[in-house]
Amino acid sequence: NNWVGKPVQPPAIAVRSASKSGHDDVYMSWNGSTKVVKWQLLASSRKSGGFKKRGSPVSWRSFETKIQTTKANYFKVEALGASGKVLSHGTSAAVAGP
Repeated sequence: NNWVGKPVQPPAIAVRSASKSGHDDVYMSWNGSTKVVKWQLLASSRKSGGFKKRGSPVSWRSFETKIQTTKANYFKVEALGASGKVLSHGTSAAVAGP
């Protein structure tokens, strides 16, 4: 049997100002998950929501994936499996932009 990691904690997300003006770098990782194929970035003007997809899903890249995007007040990420659906516990908390 292949071991499958299913963490109970949601994915981690961090946002930093990008060197490109008007942009942020969003970093995402999910320690212990073996099922993430892609990440979907979400953005909103309010922490409570109205989160909308920002761009197309981005392929998972090793431990930490980085997406550069235009600035927003709040970001979340969704971890997507091979089916393209959000994995169980796969949505991060909302994090404020820098």
